[in-house]
Amino acid sequence: MFEGFFTVAGTLILVVGILVLCYFTTRKLGRMQPGGGGGRYIRLLERIVIGQDKTIALVQAGDKYLLLGVASSQITVLMELNKEQLTELEVSQGQTADFKSILEMIKDRKK
Repeated sequence: MFEGFFTVAGTLILVVGILVLCYFTTRKLGRMQPGGGGGRYIRLLERIVIGQDKTIALVQAGDKYLLLGVASSQITVLMELNKEQLTELEVSQGQTADFKSILEMIKDRKK
């Protein structure tokens, strides 16, 4: 009778141990994801999914802001912004500007 009890108790302890291990593993992996790890010099400000395995990300690295195109196999710098350009974008978004006018404003600034 006690053999069956010890088998069930041992199995229960093993299952609980596996669940605890899974919990701590997912917490550690969650911190390694973009935006989850709060880096000291690099921060993910915003990310927009535009397709399967394709995103556009706005990243702050020190005092620079980078607009990145991220695909499953590569990362491409689309544009480098400074603080003034980013502030202009925030102001124009407050005035509900359309996407075309925002892109034209950025393009004019690059020239």
